[in-house]
Amino acid sequence: MFHSMLLIEISRLNSKVDSLANQIATGSTIAPAPAPTPAPGAQEGQDVVTSSAADDTTHKKWKASRKLVGLINPMALKFLWSAELEAYTAISNKREGYHPKSLFNMIKKTLAGETAAFKAQHLPPQRKGVEHAANTTAYASALRDAGKQGREKLHNVLLVGIHDPKSKEIVGTPVPSIKDMVKRVAIRCGVADTSAEEEAVWKATNHETRARVAYMRREAARVICKGHKGNESVWANIDHQLSILRSKRDENYAAAFYDLVFEEDKQYFTGKTWFKTIKANQLAQNKALDLPSEEAIMARMALEDARRVSGPGTSNGGNQGTTSA
Repeated sequence: MFHSMLLIEISRLNSKVDSLANQIATGSTIAPAPAPTPAPGAQEGQDVVTSSAADDTTHKKWKASRKLVGLINPMALKFLWSAELEAYTAISNKREGYHPKSLFNMIKKTLAGETAAFKAQHLPPQRKGVEHAANTTAYASALRDAGKQGREKLHNVLLVGIHDPKSKEIVGTPVPSIKDMVKRVAIRCGVADTSAEEEAVWKATNHETRARVAYMRREAARVICKGHKGNESVWANIDHQLSILRSKRDENYAAAFYDLVFEEDKQYFTGKTWFKTIKANQLAQNKALDLPSEEAIMARMALEDARRVSGPGTSNGGNQGTTSA
């Protein structure tokens, strides 16, 4: 009974997030008139600030209410669970322009679809349809902070068994298996209860989300394996790689990439191996948990093409075959 309830709840949350993502992508969510397009390469919160609609001498500074903060913080975590996210920190880039399904924009669009009463009470006031510039900045900061806190919490989970963010040391315990990690991420993102069973969470999680979790952990582990280089950001690395995958405009290419990452995750992180052992082995080969090469991805695509030609049911179906334990 518990397994069935958990399966229904996670499936419901996944469907809700996916539905919202699709609404955002098609522009069908309730939203005010579109704001000016941000400059290419902008990071979250760097919206084009609107002009002040009121005299600065009479302007009352807006501040996020406790209720709003209490809503957007867990909202950010739930969006971080979704494999639909296009970007975790950026709201646009030079190659693609605006990201409607970035973490920042998905939170913002969700709030824009709230009731008029909610927006009047908790969002920056508008005068003749225009927000005061200072309020626009404060609102963007509140959304940006929610995203930042969510990413930090998720990052800490991804580093379990790899690195202690507080002591800045490699941990002397085994790195969790992918099943264990998916459960930990589901709990941290608020889509599974702490008492949930690992197998139940695994079965309730779709293939795309399993693969995205494996990929995020890979990026987090790579930074530790290589050694921190200045201000290298795990999330910036992820945003960059996701942009590359989209630029291919080929679902089979992305599926091959995720398949390889997932398979390697199971090889590296068995649930019994210590990260210091993995790191030593990688450095001995002059590697640092490198991502799959272009050659490896193309080879996997060719293999899948051959399987599809040989008959139905032999393909992995877009990483569905390899994302099972």
